Amino acid sequence: MEFLWTLLVSVASAWFAYFIAERNNMSKIGWPVLSFFLPVFGLIVTLVVAFMKQKDPV
Repeated sequence: MEFLWTLLVSVASAWFAYFIAERNNMSKIGWPVLSFFLPVFGLIVTLVVAFMKQKDPV
């Protein structure tokens, strides 16, 4: 049962990282993979990079 919870947390973390990466024009493969294998660390890093990213001047 613990494996199932771990898998669910990893998948949820990867999905959330994909959502953030898609909204901020970041890598849609790298960030979810990082968040799948290292859920807490991956989400923290994804959020920090997404919110620190500067808007491109148009």
